[in-house]
Amino acid sequence: MKRKLFLIALAILPSLVTQASPFLGVSPSLVKPQVDGQSSDMGFGLNVRGGYEFLSSRYFLTGHAIELETGIAGFSFNSGTVTGDISARMIPVFANYRLTQYFGSSASNSNGMEYWSPDFILYAGAGLGGVHVAANENPGGPISIDISQVNMAAQLFFGLGIGFNEHLSLTTGYRHIFMNDIDASGQHIHTDPNLTQPWSDSYNASFHVFDLNLRLIW
Repeated sequence: MKRKLFLIALAILPSLVTQASPFLGVSPSLVKPQVDGQSSDMGFGLNVRGGYEFLSSRYFLTGHAIELETGIAGFSFNSGTVTGDISARMIPVFANYRLTQYFGSSASNSNGMEYWSPDFILYAGAGLGGVHVAANENPGGPISIDISQVNMAAQLFFGLGIGFNEHLSLTTGYRHIFMNDIDASGQHIHTDPNLTQPWSDSYNASFHVFDLNLRLIW
């Protein structure tokens, strides 16, 4: 019985997966942190993602992609009564699964070869990884703050877009990044070194990210 099931799977697999292609995408983004339940100023970021997409069914084209993503973004948040606004940066690293549904039609090139021409794109996915958060504020002022840590993180994302041809597409979407608390520490600096006092605090944080993604698939 097991052997029959294995042979059936081998027979079906080639018809389900008709194409497996590498891709590379670049995404400028707007980043809005949510710290202790309070929205903060909008920041800017740039992400790069690449991976492999497995495409099934030429006439109802669905893509299953495994991708790696990294980048950098600047943002600011209000720390309350400690130092006020803090300027920080984050470097996310995620391994994502992305499900993409393409709507379009098949066409032929000058040699008569058929290819898929996507017109409209819907996608959704999730990722696991980490986010490095760093900040160093007011090092010479009355209060100093230092943040440098890597937090475990997860993200959910979805969006839509258009396909220019079988290789190039442009999508826009939303991502929400969940992560552990941001731990901050510093000193209340006094003219008398003996009166300088250390302080520390933690901030619950997540990120709303709105991005554009220009993707090239081979």
